[in-house]
Amino acid sequence: MLLAGTDVSGKKLTVFYSTNKNESHGMNKKVSIATLSAFLVATSPAMAVNEANTLYVNLELSLNRTTVGMVIQSISQQTGYEFSYDESILSKEISKVSVRVKNEHIESVLKKVFKNTDISYRIVDNRIFLQDNAKAKSVSFASVQQTKRTIRGTVVDNTGLPVIGANVIVKGSAGVGTVTNVDGDFTLEGIEDGATLMISYIGYVDQEVAVAKGKNDYKITIHEDTQNLDEVVVVGYGTQTKVNLTGAVSTIGKDELINRPVTNVSSALQGLTPGVTITSGTGQPGSDGSTIRVRGVGTLNNANPYILVDGIETGTFDSIDPNDIESISVLKDAASAAIYGSKAANGVILVTTKRGKAGKASVSYNGNVSFSNVSTLIDRLSSYDYARLYNQLLTQDGASPRFTDEDLRLFQDGTDPYGHPNTVWTDYIYRTGFMHKHNLNVSGGSEDVKYMASAGFLGQEGTLQNSDRQQFNLRTNLDIKLSDKFTMR
Repeated sequence: MLLAGTDVSGKKLTVFYSTNKNESHGMNKKVSIATLSAFLVATSPAMAVNEANTLYVNLELSLNRTTVGMVIQSISQQTGYEFSYDESILSKEISKVSVRVKNEHIESVLKKVFKNTDISYRIVDNRIFLQDNAKAKSVSFASVQQTKRTIRGTVVDNTGLPVIGANVIVKGSAGVGTVTNVDGDFTLEGIEDGATLMISYIGYVDQEVAVAKGKNDYKITIHEDTQNLDEVVVVGYGTQTKVNLTGAVSTIGKDELINRPVTNVSSALQGLTPGVTITSGTGQPGSDGSTIRVRGVGTLNNANPYILVDGIETGTFDSIDPNDIESISVLKDAASAAIYGSKAANGVILVTTKRGKAGKASVSYNGNVSFSNVSTLIDRLSSYDYARLYNQLLTQDGASPRFTDEDLRLFQDGTDPYGHPNTVWTDYIYRTGFMHKHNLNVSGGSEDVKYMASAGFLGQEGTLQNSDRQQFNLRTNLDIKLSDKFTMR
């Protein structure tokens, strides 16, 4: 039978009654007190709290020559207290203990348990910390229990206006964060001293704020990312700075493309820009290009975006080495793509390749190696298991077994691989794929003549046998300044 009630402090008490029907005189009720059974003193609620701010928890234990670990487990089950300790403490050779107590509070029980050991304890709230005194290591229990509190703040811009929808997260704590409301305010609960708040918002520089001890209210100012606004974006047949850009244009830089372990540019774009959906191809070397959709399907027939490489129309850019690309601009709306007419109905992708810069010749190399495997294969029966189960099926239907005991033995031990094979055909079809990419780039020149030359190689072995691919890339960009008004490329 279970009885539940509340003490004067409002805490719920739970008492379990178990009955033993084998006793004489009907039913002898035996009381086992569990999970924070506290005795209430009507004179003052404070008497239920000891100096360490812990509840007097009464225990009933009867353990004979058992390990300290079993005693700890019994105490935890009855009280709900959690023990924190280094596992090496209980792995030591400690004499077995005997504990027989009835209606004693937890601190008295712990003194008896650890009386003849090198283990000391400390109770902090509902947690018990154990320490090995023999190691002479000083453990600060105060540092274990970090001070947690509620942090409030307001995020504003450099003009003092509130920033709505700014992200406020705790650095290094996954899932702990919030966003500012219409007044720029935010609230975070359970934050420890020394934590770092990270504030981010599109178009602004990320800000980090350390939580100071004793300070609960913060006013955080974030500043515009002016460097990002000065970035040059390729649009139409020219360029614009991002601060003057009004159309929906996304830009992907070379640093985001160069270190991705992919074999083509379309796969490298996946997840790099909003509004662009990339659907992976078959995975077969040479045929692993992805399907690109900019803001969905805009036409009934061909829904591919209009692609230009250095201003020249092309059907695909998968043959280009990602190491040769300087930037990619995706024009997603009618305002930014109108200059291309009806061809831009499904968006426009502008690819700008690297070009030489005035100065001394520079040589760079980029390489990448990766492996691949089939993610999941169907589990198969061995020849022996198949033959055994097949015989069982025939026997249940009243027919004679197909395979003899000798056949089963030969299938199992593999001594007759030709007459009784156990071939795993997937081992002859699949293999570990291997891919390696290399690119060598040379660039330089003067104010009048600039050059860039690159050579690339891609070698790919697919996970299927005989699915190999080799691709060579060679690109040269030359800029010659004929006069102040004319430049030849």
